[in-house]
Amino acid sequence: MVRSRVSLSKKPKGVDFK
Repeated sequence: MVRSRVSLSKKPKGVDFK
């Protein structure tokens, strides 16, 4: 996803990354 790198900074890894 495009927002994956953004949510990675806010949320823990694996939330919206996959």
